[in-house]
Amino acid sequence: MGLMKDCVFCSLVNQTDKELCSKLENSVLYEDDLVLIKPALGMSIPNYLMIISKQHINGFAELDSCNLFRLENLLDRICDEYLKIIGTYPIIFEHGSLPKGRHPLSITHAHLHIIPIYISRDNLEKLFDELELGLQFTIISLHNMKHKDYWMYRSENKHYYMSHSIKDAPKSCFIKLVAEQAGYDNSYEWRDPKNNRESDIKKTIKIFKKLRLNK
Repeated sequence: MGLMKDCVFCSLVNQTDKELCSKLENSVLYEDDLVLIKPALGMSIPNYLMIISKQHINGFAELDSCNLFRLENLLDRICDEYLKIIGTYPIIFEHGSLPKGRHPLSITHAHLHIIPIYISRDNLEKLFDELELGLQFTIISLHNMKHKDYWMYRSENKHYYMSHSIKDAPKSCFIKLVAEQAGYDNSYEWRDPKNNRESDIKKTIKIFKKLRLNK
């Protein structure tokens, strides 16, 4: 499966670090042979999810077409269920980071963020300008990002936008933009414990159990 000894996400996939895996925020909500899903940290809002590749790859762009379509089908089911249950269709983004890419502290193991939040037009324009995102017609366009330091954004209308090699993009720019939309100021830092409330994680787990992903 291509696991790496010193990769935190590989430790979650393989359940090798018992202390790490026992933390509430690392509860496995769903898994199959392709991915696992856990509550995500850093948004200070409930129902924020992270989808992690079971295979140690830099980004989902490295999946073959069949598995990309499988991933998209799972994303559709999660988003459709969120819309039914909480009334918000999530946005999705990925930063496919290389080991020696723009931000060395990024986890170079494929993971997607699923965030049930509405992004204003002004904030979207800011995001598109910073990352130079361009419209792509299908998830298969991710193959053009393979082995690159890239960004992928999927809107609530299921359109994909992608770019790569944006060297001057600020660190965590997408997460900080979402934080701004949620009402936080520029001092926001996703690692700050105050932005990772246990109550939000518990709510995420509770709501996820209501999702009917097999139908």
